[in-house]
Amino acid sequence: MYFCHTIKEITTIKHRIMKTKKATEIKNYTPKNDSDELNPELLFNCTATDPLVAIANGQIDPIALAKQGLKNRGLDTNGKWSR
Repeated sequence: MYFCHTIKEITTIKHRIMKTKKATEIKNYTPKNDSDELNPELLFNCTATDPLVAIANGQIDPIALAKQGLKNRGLDTNGKWSR
């Protein structure tokens, strides 16, 4: 079971998180704009609990998954087309 929030709920949560989280928790990432899609704090909002628990316990490597996702799109780790 997983939960997806409405845009209004996400915006409210986003503002609450941004006020309470330390900027150092997100290392060297500055979103290109203020959209929820680029907000790393909202990255796992629609993710089921089981995979989140597995990530938190080191059973799933989110970095490896992100790299594979970029590769599947034909991109390198800088978001540039790879050859």
